[in-house]
Amino acid sequence: QRIEHILQLKQLLGFSLAEIKEMVDAETVLGELRAQFEHEPDAVARLERTKEAIRVIKAQEGLIDQKIEKLQGMRARWQKRLQHYREHYGELMKELENQIAVAPVVTGLLFVLSETTPLITL
Repeated sequence: QRIEHILQLKQLLGFSLAEIKEMVDAETVLGELRAQFEHEPDAVARLERTKEAIRVIKAQEGLIDQKIEKLQGMRARWQKRLQHYREHYGELMKELENQIAVAPVVTGLLFVLSETTPLITL
């Protein structure tokens, strides 16, 4: 299960090995805090363990938020590129439509000119 979690961090979120180590260490710390919490009869000590667990989880949440921001930035750049190419595609389609619309007129004009203009022969 731990290896699956590491692979998920690497593949889905693009975490570096250092970041994966930090996440795994956080999981270890949380496990230790949980064990201490369960064996701690003192409510104040349990409260401190809970506060520490919250701090560890918030730190990991921050790391994930950084990744999300980077991914959103990357996505925004790709969306901008996609929009550029879609606009270019639309312009090319209009140009092609104009060429197709003009072609019959030009062909007809050439036909009319060839009928009314005498051919020059040598």
